[in-house]
Amino acid sequence: TAPPIQSTPTGIRVYPNPATDAVTVVWNHLSGEDIRIRLFDPTGTIVLENGLIHGSKQLTLPLPDAFPPGIYVAEVTDGTGGRAVARFVRL
Repeated sequence: TAPPIQSTPTGIRVYPNPATDAVTVVWNHLSGEDIRIRLFDPTGTIVLENGLIHGSKQLTLPLPDAFPPGIYVAEVTDGTGGRAVARFVRL
Protein backbone atom coordinates (compact mmCIF):
# COMPACT_ATOMS: atom_id res chain seq x y z
CA THR A 1 0.00 0.00 0.00
CA ALA A 2 1.00 3.61 -0.46
CA PRO A 3 3.03 5.23 2.30
CA PRO A 4 1.20 7.70 4.52
CA ILE A 5 1.63 11.33 3.51
CA GLN A 6 3.47 13.31 6.15
CA SER A 7 5.31 16.57 6.25
CA THR A 8 9.03 16.00 6.74
CA PRO A 9 12.11 18.22 6.53
CA THR A 10 13.46 15.94 3.78
CA GLY A 11 10.89 17.01 1.21
CA ILE A 12 10.69 16.37 -2.48
CA ARG A 13 9.12 18.25 -5.34
CA VAL A 14 7.20 16.67 -8.21
CA TYR A 15 6.42 18.65 -11.36
CA PRO A 16 4.50 19.32 -13.46
CA ASN A 17 1.51 18.84 -11.24
CA PRO A 18 -0.91 17.92 -12.70
CA ALA A 19 0.99 15.74 -15.18
CA THR A 20 0.10 13.99 -18.41
CA ASP A 21 3.01 11.95 -19.78
CA ALA A 22 5.95 12.37 -17.36
CA VAL A 23 6.92 13.83 -13.98
CA THR A 24 10.24 15.06 -12.66
CA VAL A 25 11.03 14.22 -9.04
CA VAL A 26 13.56 16.50 -7.31
CA TRP A 27 15.01 15.97 -3.83
CA ASN A 28 17.67 17.96 -2.02
CA HIS A 29 17.89 16.75 1.55
CA LEU A 30 18.42 13.02 1.14
CA SER A 31 21.90 11.53 1.29
CA GLY A 32 22.26 10.72 -2.41
CA GLU A 33 23.32 7.17 -1.52
CA ASP A 34 21.22 4.21 -2.64
CA ILE A 35 18.35 6.44 -3.76
CA ARG A 36 15.15 4.61 -4.70
CA ILE A 37 12.00 6.12 -6.18
CA ARG A 38 8.64 4.38 -6.15
CA LEU A 39 5.34 5.55 -7.63
CA PHE A 40 2.08 4.35 -6.10
CA ASP A 41 -1.20 4.48 -8.02
CA PRO A 42 -4.55 5.61 -6.55
CA THR A 43 -5.10 2.10 -5.11
CA GLY A 44 -1.75 2.09 -3.29
CA THR A 45 -0.09 -0.37 -5.67
CA ILE A 46 3.55 0.21 -6.68
CA VAL A 47 3.42 0.96 -10.41
CA LEU A 48 7.01 2.05 -10.96
CA GLU A 49 10.24 1.53 -9.04
CA ASN A 50 13.61 2.97 -9.96
CA GLY A 51 17.06 2.87 -8.33
CA LEU A 52 19.48 5.68 -9.16
CA ILE A 53 23.17 6.35 -9.50
CA HIS A 54 24.78 7.82 -6.38
CA GLY A 55 24.71 11.60 -6.23
CA SER A 56 21.62 12.19 -8.38
CA LYS A 57 19.15 14.79 -7.11
CA GLN A 58 16.39 14.42 -9.71
CA LEU A 59 14.86 11.99 -12.16
CA THR A 60 12.20 12.28 -14.86
CA LEU A 61 9.80 9.35 -14.89
CA PRO A 62 7.44 8.43 -17.74
CA LEU A 63 3.73 8.05 -17.05
CA PRO A 64 2.60 5.41 -19.55
CA ASP A 65 -0.90 5.51 -21.00
CA ALA A 66 -1.65 2.42 -18.88
CA PHE A 67 -1.54 4.64 -15.77
CA PRO A 68 -5.15 5.78 -15.25
CA PRO A 69 -5.96 9.34 -14.18
CA GLY A 70 -5.90 9.95 -10.44
CA ILE A 71 -3.79 10.96 -7.46
CA TYR A 72 -0.41 9.24 -7.30
CA VAL A 73 2.26 9.21 -4.61
CA ALA A 74 5.99 9.55 -5.31
CA GLU A 75 8.26 8.18 -2.57
CA VAL A 76 12.02 8.76 -2.42
CA THR A 77 14.15 6.79 0.06
CA ASP A 78 17.88 6.69 0.67
CA GLY A 79 20.28 4.16 2.16
CA THR A 80 20.35 5.90 5.54
CA GLY A 81 16.63 5.58 6.26
CA GLY A 82 15.69 9.02 4.89
CA ARG A 83 12.28 9.14 3.25
CA ALA A 84 10.14 11.79 1.55
CA VAL A 85 6.80 11.59 -0.22
CA ALA A 86 4.72 13.88 -2.43
CA ARG A 87 1.40 13.59 -4.22
CA PHE A 88 0.73 14.48 -7.81
CA VAL A 89 -2.24 14.26 -10.16
CA ARG A 90 -2.12 12.23 -13.36
CA LEU A 91 -4.56 13.63 -15.93
